[in-house]
Amino acid sequence: MWNKHFAIATIISILAIEGCNTHSHRSVSEPPSSTTTEEAPAQPMPQPVSVDQQEAEVIQSVNAEQFEQLIEQWVEEGAVIDVRTPEEYLQGHLPHALNINIYDENFKEQVLRHVGERPVVLVYCRSGRRSLKAAHILKEMGYQKIYNLRGGILEWMESGRPVLE
Repeated sequence: MWNKHFAIATIISILAIEGCNTHSHRSVSEPPSSTTTEEAPAQPMPQPVSVDQQEAEVIQSVNAEQFEQLIEQWVEEGAVIDVRTPEEYLQGHLPHALNINIYDENFKEQVLRHVGERPVVLVYCRSGRRSLKAAHILKEMGYQKIYNLRGGILEWMESGRPVLE
């Protein structure tokens, strides 16, 4: 999706620059200039960082293999959060996962209590939707490195990775 937004922004920028470089802004009755002035070459406009790009720097959705590697890498310093309900968590969860239900009215307080100031947060749910929502909340709370398990625990299990009960 980021690529689509980037492509659209690039095309709009090119069209805007090209539109500024043509002489179509002269009125019909205005005669063409008799003196030739050399125009400076168009300078590329600096592209602002899009919201999707900023988000991509903070929130990254990864597959099960990458998520497993991140768990191993950050097991001591990071936090793995299962944002499903307690009932879902008891049916099976990832190693090292804390259960903090995104539907709990005290979700943010629970995150602060159990995650604190850890530098990396890995988040997952059943299919990846709730965890992406949770990732946005975590970003709003100030967390800077958030990894979402794309496809959730379903993808994790389909890839043959262990689930604890």
